[in-house]
Amino acid sequence: MSKRLREEFAKLQVEVNEEKRRTVDLDRAESFGLLGVDFRRLRSVKKHGGGRTTPKLKKRTALLRRLKGVFRRYQ
Repeated sequence: MSKRLREEFAKLQVEVNEEKRRTVDLDRAESFGLLGVDFRRLRSVKKHGGGRTTPKLKKRTALLRRLKGVFRRYQ
């Protein structure tokens, strides 16, 4: 799979940063973050479709701060 991804990235002229690259096994409950979102597999396949994405804590906190400012104006 890694070879195939590299071929497709080469077509798009995208380089893989070998220092940051790692392989994740979602079957072993590992997770990874990408663009401010955490990706992980859930055991409850029927309920959630096998996967779950959640915003990272830093992004959630930033959003709540912005919303707090908006709601203060309308009190």
